Amino acid sequence: MRETGILNREISDIISSQGHMDELIVCDAGFPIPLGVRTIDISLAKDKPTVPELIEELLKHHSVEKVIMANQTKET
Repeated sequence: MRETGILNREISDIISSQGHMDELIVCDAGFPIPLGVRTIDISLAKDKPTVPELIEELLKHHSVEKVIMANQTKET
């Protein structure tokens, strides 16, 4: 059993399988997601965990070229 890094198996699988130029979107419940797109719901309660919390943790364990954030997220 893992005790460090990304513990969620599905998230770990996605970031481990990403290649150059692949994209990962971290969003809240209001984001429109097209049918057929792989999703992982990790919500525990309303706004828990927050998008900034998730991004902060992902950046500790995953190299990224660029982060794009909505203005609403930047203000929180």
